[in-house]
Amino acid sequence: MSWPCGAADYVSHLAKNLHQAGHHVEVITSNPNIKPESWPFKVEVVLGNWGLGHLFRIANKIKRQNFDLIDFQYEAGMFGYRGASLLFPFFMYPKKIPLFLTLHSQDLPRRGGRLWRPLQVLPYDGLIFYSKQFHDRIFRWFPRRAERFLVQGFPSNILRPNDPSNQAPLAKIRTGFTHAQFLMTYFGHISAGRGIEDLLDVMKTFKVQYPGLHLILMSQFKPEEDDYQRKLLEWIRLNGMEKKISFTGRLSNEEVSRFLLASDICVLPFPDGASFKNGSLSAAIEHSLPVLTTVSPLTEPQLLASGALLTYDPAQKSQLSPLLAHLIDQPQSLAQLKIKAAAFRDELSWNKYIENRIHFYNRISLKRVGRTQVPSHVANPK
Repeated sequence: MSWPCGAADYVSHLAKNLHQAGHHVEVITSNPNIKPESWPFKVEVVLGNWGLGHLFRIANKIKRQNFDLIDFQYEAGMFGYRGASLLFPFFMYPKKIPLFLTLHSQDLPRRGGRLWRPLQVLPYDGLIFYSKQFHDRIFRWFPRRAERFLVQGFPSNILRPNDPSNQAPLAKIRTGFTHAQFLMTYFGHISAGRGIEDLLDVMKTFKVQYPGLHLILMSQFKPEEDDYQRKLLEWIRLNGMEKKISFTGRLSNEEVSRFLLASDICVLPFPDGASFKNGSLSAAIEHSLPVLTTVSPLTEPQLLASGALLTYDPAQKSQLSPLLAHLIDQPQSLAQLKIKAAAFRDELSWNKYIENRIHFYNRISLKRVGRTQVPSHVANPK
């Protein structure tokens, strides 16, 4: 599997880990590019646009089988911001199967907006939120549903390899760098409004003071097609920073992992702050990599309490330089962050995630249909 692709990539990891934990999993998808035979669990492609007719066909397929539960993966953009997909529970009537909804964003269908919110909550036996802030927002409207809610930050889709040849510090050599260099890595889209200009300003400020400092911009990079990326490249050339800043271009998950292992710190200057929704942050923690990032009301308390993050206010961009200088000048401070990141990695692992997920499935299913054992059949429509 190549570059991570959001909710769809998450579903493949969720299904794979449930399967490895001994549960029977089937995935129903409308993606015509999926090759069912390439997965260790059953994948069924049901072509359609998630309109009413499509939902009717999917529901009938499910009702003819003996599933213990259904976990519907919802991200409004995956369904073209149309509302029909949220009517899925009604197509399951009168079949009594515990229904779960995993929410991948706070977005709603464009037509109707917040009027759709009750249909994200009331028809489902259990809801799974990626952040506490989103959970708290829904809880204010539906306080009596609280015991049916679960907050789970997404684990990383980019896993740290067990191969010793990929471990740091060998990874630094294998990616073309030296041990003398301090590698600061940005992982995410290269586009306006993501704080990348702040990183360039820092590199210019520290050009002489820290000659070993190197910025890696890890992302797809096509300046010939993107005006913003072209202007970044021009700025780098005008300021003589070609040997200080590297663009990786599109990478496989294995290559992303190698660069993360080679890095000394991950810097994510996003204006909206760190959160579990951010796949770059999860990937850094999976690789026990300390993160220098922004904090906002969206940042979960669990992230802040982990000690793996060094944070600053995105409205105070001037804080970035002294924080980075401190980590370069004080290796022991960076080492402490790495220790805490490694400990936090265990909390965000897929094993822990699946363990908590199964416990939630079981608790809610027992209430729904009076089962006395952990569900073993899971359908994941997406």
